[in-house]
Amino acid sequence: MRWLLIFLSVMFSKSVLAEDSGKVLFNQLCANCHVSQRGKRIAPPMFAVKQHVKMAYPKREEFIHRIVGWVKEPDAEIALMQGAVKKFGVMPKQDIDDKALRRVAGYLYE
Repeated sequence: MRWLLIFLSVMFSKSVLAEDSGKVLFNQLCANCHVSQRGKRIAPPMFAVKQHVKMAYPKREEFIHRIVGWVKEPDAEIALMQGAVKKFGVMPKQDIDDKALRRVAGYLYE
């Protein structure tokens, strides 16, 4: 019984860490541009990005695929937020590991 409790607590800890890792990665990789810094914004707010992507790609896996693809190869012609492209320009291509991007996108979807 004791081993079962230890096993379950380790598994629960890992799942909590996995859930949090998307948030941590978002804060490390995305927040500098997509969260307002002292009133100055250099990219569209992430809540707006999430809303637009979720409307166009409501299924979780499609949403994640779109976010990962966009971050790797941003393209003004397929932008879902044309107003943001006019205001901020197209975001620069990011060289971020797909696994990390998938975690961020999964966090955003939730």
